Amino acid sequence: MKSAEKPMDKPKDESFQKLIVTEHDTFTQFSQYLGEDRVWRTDAYLVVGERSALLYDTLAFHCGLYQAVMDRIGEMPLTVLISHGHYDHAGEALNDFLRAGVPAYMSHADKTALYRMYGAGYFLEDFLPLHEGTTFDLGGRVLETMTVSGHSPGSTVLIDRAADIVYTADAIGAYEFQMSNGYEETSLERTLRETRTLLAALKTMKAPQIWTGHSNMIPGGYHGRSYLEELVRVIEDLVEGQVEGERYMRKGEPLYTTRKYDRNQVHLLYNDHRIWERSQTRNERT
Repeated sequence: MKSAEKPMDKPKDESFQKLIVTEHDTFTQFSQYLGEDRVWRTDAYLVVGERSALLYDTLAFHCGLYQAVMDRIGEMPLTVLISHGHYDHAGEALNDFLRAGVPAYMSHADKTALYRMYGAGYFLEDFLPLHEGTTFDLGGRVLETMTVSGHSPGSTVLIDRAADIVYTADAIGAYEFQMSNGYEETSLERTLRETRTLLAALKTMKAPQIWTGHSNMIPGGYHGRSYLEELVRVIEDLVEGQVEGERYMRKGEPLYTTRKYDRNQVHLLYNDHRIWERSQTRNERT
């Protein structure tokens, strides 16, 4: 099956190909700008254990990511985990890993996202299925997975309890949390349930740092627990009908059925026809 849309256009300024590498205490962050304005950046994260390593996402365009990862892990086995099927997280750079025989996991619930959101020409068969609760034992580092749908049906977060780190890509948003488009059947009600589950899972973590897929949009680079708590309260109010977002405009025109609701550090774009799991709109619900 071919992708339904052309891949994301490359900026004319080829400096976007530059790979930005930031070494943290317990992981390596790889970043790449997506446009000439140098505003929107995407991130991938490498976690290395005693026996193997895991790369969470592979950026968008070719930029030397594969070689940079290999330089850091040597002969150590590598696994790739794709957070969701959008091009800026699983773009053409992923090809280098697939050609080298690196196993790549992604939730097959993101089949529609993979084929329609700036499709990079991949097939579902390119990815090993990722099941809820799958863990990756790297040797001294055990990483847990959890589905938090909303941005896409199969968005997968990665939890490193020992390091107090949670990698979420776009599952809970960076500056803005953009819910999935209408062709991806994800409701706010389901997102609320799964975000509550994530918040509960972090109770045993002292001060979790939540690293997203676009960290440069966040002051300090990462969210804390308070962001997740605020996000849950916002979605609760939307689902219960206590508040309603403003009609979202793009270039002076309303964007489909999208609304935007802002509160403190949460900026949520959601589909007014995807609030409840079995009812499309507020009027139909009442």
